[in-house]
Amino acid sequence: MLEILCLLALGKKIAANARAKEWSGGAAVAMLVVLWFGGEIAGAISGVVGLLILNPEDEPNLLVLIACGIVGAAVGAAVAFSIVALLPTPESEEFEEYEEFEEYR
Repeated sequence: MLEILCLLALGKKIAANARAKEWSGGAAVAMLVVLWFGGEIAGAISGVVGLLILNPEDEPNLLVLIACGIVGAAVGAAVAFSIVALLPTPESEEFEEYEEFEEYR
């Protein structure tokens, strides 16, 4: 439940950031959700692999895997916010290159 509340709050923030640059807020939220869950899964898998390398005889500790998943989700959210921050604004010179694709935004 806490994860959903975090995604709702972050989704509103990333949509506002994208709309301020005149890009689609829905696409930014979709990217946030995909990178959040992708990072969470990748973090948990890397935690399993790391724990199995360190101690192959024991089962992986669940709390460590949850922590790795949370770190992976945070990294995914940071990547999503970084991508939105790097989007060009309509006033920048870089944006003029993409005007022919305006109907796809």
